[in-house]
Amino acid sequence: MGSRFDSTFSCTAELFSGSKSLEKLQPKTQGKMKPVDPGDYKLVMKVDAKATLKIGTSTMPPFEETFEVTWKVVVADDGSLSFADRKTSKLKYEYLVGGMTLDQYEAGGDKARVGVEIEIEGETQRSDFELTLKGNPAASKVPKTPKVVKFPLLLNVGSFPTNVFEVKKIKTKPAGYADWAGLKKFYDELPGPTRQKIEEGEKPGGQKIEILGYADDTGNAADNSKLGEKRAKDVMGWFQTWSGNRSDAIYLTKGVGSGTASKGKDDPKKRWVMISLVGEKEY
Repeated sequence: MGSRFDSTFSCTAELFSGSKSLEKLQPKTQGKMKPVDPGDYKLVMKVDAKATLKIGTSTMPPFEETFEVTWKVVVADDGSLSFADRKTSKLKYEYLVGGMTLDQYEAGGDKARVGVEIEIEGETQRSDFELTLKGNPAASKVPKTPKVVKFPLLLNVGSFPTNVFEVKKIKTKPAGYADWAGLKKFYDELPGPTRQKIEEGEKPGGQKIEILGYADDTGNAADNSKLGEKRAKDVMGWFQTWSGNRSDAIYLTKGVGSGTASKGKDDPKKRWVMISLVGEKEY
């Protein structure tokens, strides 16, 4: 007795991030999903298969089943894909019409393929479905242009002794003023681009480093101006020593004179040097 069968197949696919569905697809023989960000995903493919068996003049009612295959899909930073943790519902009917099975026969690169096969009396009919999942392209290697931010930096150094020949010996440090150790710390903690420019003899932030030396009211204004400038140049000398660049082209040193015709007051808080410069940072 002769027999024949007809079968129909349909396939759906769905991509999940956790429990959230990102995209559904109903391919005929092939489907493609949109690019996704790097991460772990679950790919679910469902195949509906229906077969009708005809034996002679009799028609057997169709039998049908839905099969499901799932994978964990890993999308790497460079856009490459890998598949893992495959789970498949696989059934086989053991009666006169034979069997219907679902199998995954390839999953790699960016493709997943599912095949459905029906067997009746030694004859088989198969339909295959392919899904292509495109990951993100590799990140651009073009370097970003750094953003430069400029900001003022200020330090007060003091107080200095009254003797012009002993300006390197700071005896007292009023509140809010730095001593020589504080000056070195200030230099060492300058932003990298700023310190580099000083070491290369360039003006940080496009402006000279301004160093103003001050004196108290003892003595006259002219002498105090010279004394203040001496103190400013002494501070500049330390910057030149630490930077390894002896040029004074990037510095502006100046003495600020004060004084009185009568005997002025000896005030350590007025014997100081103010440093101001433009710092730079890249982001």
